[in-house]
Amino acid sequence: MIDGITVDACIMHNFFPQLVVEKGEYFDLINFFLEEYKLIIDSENKIKQEWCERSNFIMAREWITDQLKINRINMVESSLKRDVERKIFNEYGLDKTERDIEYIKVANVTALKYILTEDMHFYDPKKKMANHKTKEKIKNKRNGRLQKYLKKELKITISSLRHLIMDGIVSNDFIVPDYPQD
Repeated sequence: MIDGITVDACIMHNFFPQLVVEKGEYFDLINFFLEEYKLIIDSENKIKQEWCERSNFIMAREWITDQLKINRINMVESSLKRDVERKIFNEYGLDKTERDIEYIKVANVTALKYILTEDMHFYDPKKKMANHKTKEKIKNKRNGRLQKYLKKELKITISSLRHLIMDGIVSNDFIVPDYPQD
């Protein structure tokens, strides 16, 4: 089983502009992941495509290709049992038209089983229209319905930036970026 971290496009969106100047908190964070864990994407390029679309950044595709060549990003055959996937869509409300399920499928086949995201879809999709205070409470307390299901049934951790130190992914002295408010 391959190891690495699955990083949502909402995080990568903040990384790519910092890549140009080679500095910034997101630049430091992603480079740390590349050195210590590796990033994991799917072999069908759905995650790569979303990273490129969300970043609207010309260098993104070239950078991803370069990182794949030097094994700092790994591709995996993503997998999830069909009944689990249906449950995620039907009971928990994950949007079938989004690529979010691909991140779950990728994390499911890694040893670390870790998704870094600030996207409410991974916490509790049915609460994505809630006010900011409610969303932050769900993320802070890690009590989103889908998030709890993924942890219990698949051992997948959904993490926001604020939980990286607590989860032991980065050390206490690492400067974790703040995510822009929605």
